[in-house]
Amino acid sequence: MACCSSRSAGPAGSWCGGRWWLMVSDCCGLFTASLVYLVALRTAFLVNVYVLLPHFSGAFRLLHTLWYNYIVGALLVAHMRCMCTNPGTAKDHLDQDLQAVMRAEYTQMKAARSGRFTCRSIV
Repeated sequence: MACCSSRSAGPAGSWCGGRWWLMVSDCCGLFTASLVYLVALRTAFLVNVYVLLPHFSGAFRLLHTLWYNYIVGALLVAHMRCMCTNPGTAKDHLDQDLQAVMRAEYTQMKAARSGRFTCRSIV
């Protein structure tokens, strides 16, 4: 899969025709995401150095260290994929029947609640 650097032919803030999406003008969000990655990597380092490596030995240590680092890596990859996915495209990946059921339940619930929260004057 080739990485494309063009921003054309997609929604605002998207690359590769809408496959990747990231709001680069959101400085607070980018700062928070960077902080999440730094904390996760620092925690992984500390767990590896002070918990896993000194307290286990042999193949047990190797197995636990690899498994823990795999989980941390999967966490970071999942967070990056979630960050770079346009939230408006989630409906494109749902089954049409599921969308119809969800829409029907929403309209039914909205209709049931419409008369419940009305203001009435007491005379």
